[in-house]
Amino acid sequence: PRMVKPHPLTDLVTQPNQWYDSSVLWMATLLSWVVDGNAYWYVERSEAGIPVGFISVPHYQMTPIWDKQGTNYKTGYAYRVDGQTYTYGLDEVVHFQYGQDPANPHKGLAPLAAELRSICTDNEAQSYAAALLRNMGVPGVVISPKDASVEIPPDQARALKGLWLEATSGDHRGMPVVPSMPVAVEQPGFSPEQLALDKLAAGCIPRICAAMGIDPMVLGLPSDSKTYSNLQQAREATYEQTLIPLQGVFDSQLTRQLMSRLPGAGALDRLGRDYTHVRCLQEDAEQLYRRLTQAVGGPWLTPNEARSEIGFEKVAGGDTL
Repeated sequence: PRMVKPHPLTDLVTQPNQWYDSSVLWMATLLSWVVDGNAYWYVERSEAGIPVGFISVPHYQMTPIWDKQGTNYKTGYAYRVDGQTYTYGLDEVVHFQYGQDPANPHKGLAPLAAELRSICTDNEAQSYAAALLRNMGVPGVVISPKDASVEIPPDQARALKGLWLEATSGDHRGMPVVPSMPVAVEQPGFSPEQLALDKLAAGCIPRICAAMGIDPMVLGLPSDSKTYSNLQQAREATYEQTLIPLQGVFDSQLTRQLMSRLPGAGALDRLGRDYTHVRCLQEDAEQLYRRLTQAVGGPWLTPNEARSEIGFEKVAGGDTL
């Protein structure tokens, strides 16, 4: 294979429409892909029916439609906006699908979407922690008279409740509480230390990152395994295990769904990526050179070949090994 530059497909993706460039297009695509497992591009066409641009459509506004009799896997896509539904044909939408959703095989399912229950738990923990901070770190309590034979009248109970809220929440939190009768204050729930809210909040980071296939240290997030010595390996693993396979999925789907529709594209053209200049992947090349040097036992590049690798001009006599 040989690299073809420029190419109709790469040119089209680089400037997808008149409103934004490829960076916005891909960021919107990745958001829907990571969160839902389905990302959609609407294909703009010329009067001759040739694709001339793309517009990213949020996953919650687009859904596949199919023949209810089962004769066709997909027949098109339904786009919902402002209470209206519009129908597009298969050739008018590029659908990036993350595998198959067991509940709906016409759509994909992102691993992060399967973690929604855990994420809701994380949100509840954060909401509870915020409520405790607003309440001077004091969880809910039960106030009762110390003498079990004494009953607090309703009016006095409401006043005591208001006194406690005023002293332990809002701008007046921390004020002393002076009830008019001996009372016992009991805590029916658990304290923040008992709930280990700090550990619960920290635990969501690796779980969510794992669903996305990224090590937390690569994103600069707290990680128990983060050291300077293994950061390079984490970056390399992110490329090899997540980014390269992900880009391969996008490239194969763009090739299948669009390549044959573009004028000037060859029948055997395939979209791919050049990773030779990715810094964190260069260590493999260094190891390859080291193994080759050990194999031949001496120099295996001429001076001019080495000079050309770093952009230097050739010198006389530099072509001799």
